[in-house]
Amino acid sequence: MNTRNVMVFFLLFVTACSRDLTPTPLEPIENTITGEWVFAERYVSSGGPGQWYAVTPPNQHVTFNTDGTFIPSESFLDGATNYALVDSVTVKIWPATTTSGFRLMRFRIDTAMREMELDPADLFCIEGCTFKFRK
Repeated sequence: MNTRNVMVFFLLFVTACSRDLTPTPLEPIENTITGEWVFAERYVSSGGPGQWYAVTPPNQHVTFNTDGTFIPSESFLDGATNYALVDSVTVKIWPATTTSGFRLMRFRIDTAMREMELDPADLFCIEGCTFKFRK
């Protein structure tokens, strides 16, 4: 009888103290470029396989407002004030220090991972130049 009580107590103790180490899944985001994004990483390659590097300084934000205004970050298109969707995967951001006065960027949004990647669509980038943003 005493052994049974010890076993019941032990089982209750073990189940009460076990922790679920599974991370809580993120709530998916809408498949839209609008809103505030954290500029998180940039992809850089010097001819070989590339790597993702954290943006410096951290905690930079960009915002694509619904009225077409754009708020840049310190390290991403600083000085740009407007944007327009060209099609379902391309955005035009201006003014920019390019000959055309704007940048065309292709974007991909991963709703489950809450991420967006932007790559230049108006120039060929040998070194890798993808920019990653998170919501």
